[in-house]
Amino acid sequence: MIEICCANAIPCLETDLTLDDVYAADEIFCIGKMGELAGVIKTDEHLIGNGKGCPITKTLCDLYAQRNSIEGI
Repeated sequence: MIEICCANAIPCLETDLTLDDVYAADEIFCIGKMGELAGVIKTDEHLIGNGKGCPITKTLCDLYAQRNSIEGI
């Protein structure tokens, strides 16, 4: 995912987060071993961002799918 971000000029930082960071985030996603992403819209009863969706996560999912379809040719 870091490579995809770099290739598409999407800022990316890998770091430890505090719970306050999580609560204040505009958007959060989790990533699995195979690269699948899941947007997080709520944690501990706190909405993340607007609680309605994760546009950057959608963009990253699309870029990931695009990259894998190209590599699979």
